[in-house]
Amino acid sequence: MTSTASSKLIVFYDALCPSCVKDRENYERWAGTRASHIVWKDASRHEALLKSYGVSLEEALLELHVFDEAKQCMYKEMDAYIHLMKPIPRLWVFSVLIRLPIVRPALSFLYRRCVTNRLKKQGRVCKLPK
Repeated sequence: MTSTASSKLIVFYDALCPSCVKDRENYERWAGTRASHIVWKDASRHEALLKSYGVSLEEALLELHVFDEAKQCMYKEMDAYIHLMKPIPRLWVFSVLIRLPIVRPALSFLYRRCVTNRLKKQGRVCKLPK
């Protein structure tokens, strides 16, 4: 078992986003017992905890954030996805693909664009980065 698989991970996600909830459910199903060390927290309900890690609610809604308690490290956006996928056999290959020089910036751009558009439509974030 790797340190990533055995250390407690706190995942801050948007529980008001149907696709985010579906992604969480799929991850838990695919990870099985490997997901037992993961604590999922709705970013909107844990703003004070986010602030204690130096993350604003707006940042947490715009990018997935994963805090690794063993490493005392916050991962965000693509790094957060890589950190979650790497120890899961079914998802490991995606963690490798995301790291590729062409794939990573393209996925990051698409991810930010989709999230920003969704949040604007929902009227949930006042200040969005350009």
